[in-house]
Amino acid sequence: MPKFLKRKWVKQAIMSLSSKRDDYCGKCSQILTTISEGLTYSACAK
Repeated sequence: MPKFLKRKWVKQAIMSLSSKRDDYCGKCSQILTTISEGLTYSACAK
């Protein structure tokens, strides 16, 4: 396999994986933040 092809595919794979991971992490942290805020609010409201 030519080096330039290998490098290009490796770069693309890493980029797509990291961008997907960032999306998932962002969504999960948003959800967790919302849940914790809701729990804190309901606990303080009582």
